[in-house]
Amino acid sequence: MQDITCRKARNSDSEAIQNILMPIFREYKIILPNNYSLADIENLEEEYLDKSGEFVVYLKEQTIIGFFALLPSVENQVELKRLYLTPSERGQGLGNSMLKEALRIARKSGYIKMHLETVSNFVEAVSLYRKYGFKKNIGATLAKGHDIALIMDL
Repeated sequence: MQDITCRKARNSDSEAIQNILMPIFREYKIILPNNYSLADIENLEEEYLDKSGEFVVYLKEQTIIGFFALLPSVENQVELKRLYLTPSERGQGLGNSMLKEALRIARKSGYIKMHLETVSNFVEAVSLYRKYGFKKNIGATLAKGHDIALIMDL
């Protein structure tokens, strides 16, 4: 993974990020709700960075191959909004490294819990989250299209 770098995302990355995201939804047979929006990706500086969040892109030879986003939520908690990798980069430990970095940033920022919503079709991701100690977030209200809510103490 020596040839992989990371940096904060910028609005000019939006198209590349969407070009990773949409094929993944098709690959995993994710049925998007009618009101699904990529507004957070189209305006990621405003939606994440200007709201004390993080949006980190991973690059290989200057091409975005993955990303994760964090957004403050309630009561010293942060939400892991997105964590995705291109198919060619999976299975090499990069997702593991990305999650570790997201957790490191959250802890350094003083959050006490991290939570997320996802879809059970993302079997590998759910397994990764559970490996790191995420548990079922009982009582969480799920956004339309999601069927799993997880949370962990930091």
